[in-house]
Amino acid sequence: MRWLCLILLALLPSGPVAAQELPQRSIRLIVPFAAGGGTDVVARTLAEEAGRLLRQSVVVENRTGAGAILGTEVAAKAAPDGGTLLLATLAHAVNLALYDRLPYDLLQDFRGVAFIGEVPLVLLVNPRLPADDLRGLIALLRREPGRLSYGSAGQGSAIHVAAELFRRMAQVEIVHVPYRGAAPALQDVIAGNVQMMFDSVSTTAPYLAAGVVRALAVTGTRRSAIL
Repeated sequence: MRWLCLILLALLPSGPVAAQELPQRSIRLIVPFAAGGGTDVVARTLAEEAGRLLRQSVVVENRTGAGAILGTEVAAKAAPDGGTLLLATLAHAVNLALYDRLPYDLLQDFRGVAFIGEVPLVLLVNPRLPADDLRGLIALLRREPGRLSYGSAGQGSAIHVAAELFRRMAQVEIVHVPYRGAAPALQDVIAGNVQMMFDSVSTTAPYLAAGVVRALAVTGTRRSAIL
């Protein structure tokens, strides 16, 4: 999984109603993950700039749980008046394949309005783990199959898919521990409750600088300028 893709989705009416002005109240930007993670950081930056351009308050609302399904359902059931936005990640599409039934119609209930960006991911480990590089980590995982675990932002999240792709490519066994967002997962990597995870480069850079986690690799085709 090379990138965490962020797409802004809106619940917009069709026909003559679409020509009306946005509601004269705060616009909700729903983030289906916990505060402090990569998606949340992007959302808050976006909300500030969008509010300035629209001259209207844009409020970030974190609705976590069920691998982004709960927050997405809140957005799907909102009034289709342009006043509710959803910042969607890879999980928005992946959940369609993971679950037989979703509490919303992925294709009918949403309309994409903007592609926000692509964020490289970084493979992090607890610094006490006896692996100084990717080759060493793979060797450790092969020596002790199923003993180590990785955190994610929930089932179907981009960092979950990235870890599963790594697991399959490296032919190793790692236990998946899902969280309600990347931020609580990262805290457990720091604490040593789980040993590794993939996360966005931008949000983890301060922790790497502090030495509380160690970076082994990035998912892009070249080195990260931030790192």
